[in-house]
Amino acid sequence: MFSLRVVPVTFRHIQFFCEHIRPEDIAECLITHGDNPFDLSINEWVKAGTMALINDNEEVFALGGVHDKQLWLLGTTLITENKMAFLRFTKKLILEDLLDANDYLYNITWKVNSDHLKWLKWLGCEVVDENDDFALFLFRKEGVDIV
Repeated sequence: MFSLRVVPVTFRHIQFFCEHIRPEDIAECLITHGDNPFDLSINEWVKAGTMALINDNEEVFALGGVHDKQLWLLGTTLITENKMAFLRFTKKLILEDLLDANDYLYNITWKVNSDHLKWLKWLGCEVVDENDDFALFLFRKEGVDIV
Protein backbone atom coordinates (compact mmCIF):
# COMPACT_ATOMS: atom_id res chain seq x y z
CA MET A 1 0.00 0.00 0.00
CA PHE A 2 1.20 3.50 -0.73
CA SER A 3 0.10 6.96 0.26
CA LEU A 4 -0.65 10.06 -1.77
CA ARG A 5 0.17 13.64 -0.92
CA VAL A 6 0.02 17.10 -2.48
CA VAL A 7 3.24 19.08 -2.94
CA PRO A 8 4.31 22.20 -4.87
CA VAL A 9 5.14 21.30 -8.45
CA THR A 10 8.75 20.84 -9.55
CA PHE A 11 10.38 20.41 -12.94
CA ARG A 12 10.66 16.66 -12.31
CA HIS A 13 6.91 16.45 -11.59
CA ILE A 14 6.08 18.28 -14.82
CA GLN A 15 8.40 16.01 -16.79
CA PHE A 16 6.80 12.86 -15.34
CA PHE A 17 3.35 14.32 -15.92
CA CYS A 18 4.05 15.10 -19.59
CA GLU A 19 5.28 11.54 -20.13
CA HIS A 20 2.15 10.01 -18.55
CA ILE A 21 -0.75 12.45 -19.12
CA ARG A 22 -4.05 10.86 -20.04
CA PRO A 23 -4.89 11.56 -23.71
CA GLU A 24 -8.43 12.60 -22.78
CA ASP A 25 -7.01 15.31 -20.50
CA ILE A 26 -4.89 16.71 -23.33
CA ALA A 27 -7.99 16.79 -25.52
CA GLU A 28 -10.04 18.48 -22.80
CA CYS A 29 -7.41 21.23 -22.39
CA LEU A 30 -7.43 21.88 -26.11
CA ILE A 31 -11.23 21.87 -26.38
CA THR A 32 -12.06 23.90 -23.25
CA HIS A 33 -9.19 26.39 -23.12
CA GLY A 34 -7.32 26.13 -26.41
CA ASP A 35 -4.14 25.26 -24.51
CA ASN A 36 -1.88 22.28 -24.98
CA PRO A 37 -0.27 21.42 -21.61
CA PHE A 38 2.97 20.59 -23.44
CA ASP A 39 3.25 24.20 -24.64
CA LEU A 40 3.31 25.72 -21.15
CA SER A 41 6.64 26.79 -19.70
CA ILE A 42 7.81 25.71 -16.28
CA ASN A 43 7.29 29.29 -15.08
CA GLU A 44 3.65 29.21 -16.20
CA TRP A 45 3.03 26.02 -14.21
CA VAL A 46 4.74 27.48 -11.12
CA LYS A 47 3.09 30.94 -11.37
CA ALA A 48 -0.32 29.28 -11.54
CA GLY A 49 0.32 27.76 -8.12
CA THR A 50 0.22 24.27 -9.58
CA MET A 51 0.40 21.43 -7.11
CA ALA A 52 1.38 17.84 -7.80
CA LEU A 53 -0.49 14.83 -6.43
CA ILE A 54 2.26 12.24 -5.95
CA ASN A 55 2.82 8.85 -4.35
CA ASP A 56 5.68 7.67 -2.14
CA ASN A 57 7.89 7.11 -5.19
CA GLU A 58 7.39 10.73 -6.38
CA GLU A 59 5.28 9.47 -9.30
CA VAL A 60 2.71 12.04 -10.40
CA PHE A 61 -0.96 11.11 -10.40
CA ALA A 62 -2.13 14.60 -11.33
CA LEU A 63 -1.31 18.27 -11.51
CA GLY A 64 -3.92 20.76 -10.42
CA GLY A 65 -4.87 23.69 -8.30
CA VAL A 66 -7.40 26.38 -7.50
CA HIS A 67 -7.20 29.79 -9.15
CA ASP A 68 -9.93 32.36 -8.40
CA LYS A 69 -12.12 29.53 -7.11
CA GLN A 70 -11.64 27.60 -10.38
CA LEU A 71 -10.74 24.02 -9.50
CA TRP A 72 -8.69 22.20 -12.12
CA LEU A 73 -6.92 18.87 -12.33
CA LEU A 74 -5.17 17.01 -15.13
CA GLY A 75 -4.42 13.36 -14.61
CA THR A 76 -1.90 10.75 -15.60
CA THR A 77 -2.38 7.09 -16.40
CA LEU A 78 -1.58 6.29 -12.75
CA ILE A 79 -5.14 7.39 -11.89
CA THR A 80 -6.58 4.56 -13.97
CA GLU A 81 -4.07 2.06 -12.60
CA ASN A 82 -4.76 3.06 -8.96
CA LYS A 83 -8.36 4.21 -9.10
CA MET A 84 -9.45 3.50 -5.50
CA ALA A 85 -6.47 5.28 -3.95
CA PHE A 86 -7.08 8.30 -6.18
CA LEU A 87 -10.81 8.39 -5.42
CA ARG A 88 -10.34 8.18 -1.66
CA PHE A 89 -7.63 10.83 -1.59
CA THR A 90 -9.34 13.35 -3.87
CA LYS A 91 -12.66 13.05 -2.03
CA LYS A 92 -11.03 14.28 1.16
CA LEU A 93 -8.83 16.78 -0.67
CA ILE A 94 -11.68 18.50 -2.49
CA LEU A 95 -14.63 18.11 -0.14
CA GLU A 96 -12.73 18.87 3.05
CA ASP A 97 -9.37 20.56 2.51
CA LEU A 98 -10.13 22.76 -0.52
CA LEU A 99 -13.69 23.62 0.50
CA ASP A 100 -12.44 24.59 3.97
CA ALA A 101 -10.44 27.34 2.26
CA ASN A 102 -13.14 28.34 -0.26
CA ASP A 103 -16.91 28.85 -0.04
CA TYR A 104 -17.25 27.28 -3.46
CA LEU A 105 -15.22 25.85 -6.35
CA TYR A 106 -16.23 25.57 -9.99
CA ASN A 107 -15.10 24.97 -13.56
CA ILE A 108 -16.30 23.46 -16.81
CA THR A 109 -15.67 19.97 -18.07
CA TRP A 110 -15.89 18.50 -21.54
CA LYS A 111 -18.65 15.91 -21.44
CA VAL A 112 -16.82 13.60 -23.88
CA ASN A 113 -14.30 13.03 -21.06
CA SER A 114 -16.89 10.82 -19.37
CA ASP A 115 -14.54 9.50 -16.65
CA HIS A 116 -13.91 13.08 -15.56
CA LEU A 117 -17.62 13.87 -15.33
CA LYS A 118 -18.36 10.58 -13.50
CA TRP A 119 -15.61 11.39 -10.96
CA LEU A 120 -16.99 14.90 -10.38
CA LYS A 121 -20.52 13.57 -9.89
CA TRP A 122 -19.24 10.82 -7.57
CA LEU A 123 -17.62 13.56 -5.50
CA GLY A 124 -21.01 15.27 -5.27
CA CYS A 125 -20.64 18.28 -7.54
CA GLU A 126 -23.68 20.12 -8.78
CA VAL A 127 -23.96 20.45 -12.55
CA VAL A 128 -25.41 23.97 -12.70
CA ASP A 129 -25.46 24.45 -16.47
CA GLU A 130 -24.70 22.34 -19.49
CA ASN A 131 -25.03 22.06 -23.22
CA ASP A 132 -24.26 19.24 -25.64
CA ASP A 133 -20.49 19.57 -25.13
CA PHE A 134 -19.77 21.08 -21.71
CA ALA A 135 -20.97 20.97 -18.12
CA LEU A 136 -20.43 23.75 -15.58
CA PHE A 137 -19.86 22.09 -12.22
CA LEU A 138 -19.90 23.53 -8.72
CA PHE A 139 -18.85 22.39 -5.28
CA ARG A 140 -20.03 24.57 -2.40
CA LYS A 141 -20.23 24.62 1.33
CA GLU A 142 -23.66 23.91 2.72
CA GLY A 143 -25.77 27.06 2.88
CA VAL A 144 -23.61 29.09 0.47
CA ASP A 145 -25.64 30.86 -2.22
CA ILE A 146 -23.97 31.66 -5.52
CA VAL A 147 -25.31 34.70 -7.32
